[in-house]
Amino acid sequence: MLKKIGFLLCVAEIYYITKIYLYTMETKTSKGILLFRSGNLKEALLIFSTFRIGFTKEEKRTLKIARESLSGNSSFYRQLGIDTDKEIEKSKSIIASKYLIMK
Repeated sequence: MLKKIGFLLCVAEIYYITKIYLYTMETKTSKGILLFRSGNLKEALLIFSTFRIGFTKEEKRTLKIARESLSGNSSFYRQLGIDTDKEIEKSKSIIASKYLIMK
């Protein structure tokens, strides 16, 4: 009887811990939003630029250019005639419109 009660308590504790973990588990999206809101655009773009769903082809391109520009490759894009500052601002508005502005 004692072994059975101990086993049931152990199972109940595991269930409770798992349930708490599932409720507090961070997703890539929540991490990206938190980074964006805290002003860490470079880190936020590292996450958002890997998303395959939810962005158009042009939006993905903008996020990639902004990410690479903030990582030190802005001169490459400027040589191609791309305004990197404009792309960074566009990336901010894309993320804000998708994840911060409530519809």
